[in-house]
Amino acid sequence: ENVIAIGDAVSTVNFLGGEGIRHGMLSANIACKYIEQFLDDRSSFQSYQAEMRAVFLNTWKISERLGMKKYLQDSDTLVDKVVTYLKPLTLEDVVDILFYYKFEKASKGLMSYFWRKLTAFFTRIK
Repeated sequence: ENVIAIGDAVSTVNFLGGEGIRHGMLSANIACKYIEQFLDDRSSFQSYQAEMRAVFLNTWKISERLGMKKYLQDSDTLVDKVVTYLKPLTLEDVVDILFYYKFEKASKGLMSYFWRKLTAFFTRIK
């Protein structure tokens, strides 16, 4: 009762990018305000839990699914295909996807992907 944990203690990790420092620091910032409230009026930490969920839960769910698939299910061949798909993206785009959860940037590789598929198809039928 009335215990608060931050950082790695509550698994504030980016499953997809494999890092957690920023998440740990953010969870510490969030925790600070609730620790202050607790010390002032002995309130509970339920609001901390609610804010942590509001800040992290959606991106954690997406990242966990993608990370589990990538690291546990995908073969090396599929990983190579993903790397090829990512070729048209800049380093900044990849960092934005992996570490800032800007998944919309992944669509930049679609045109290149479809072009390669069409080219391969027409090469086969010639």
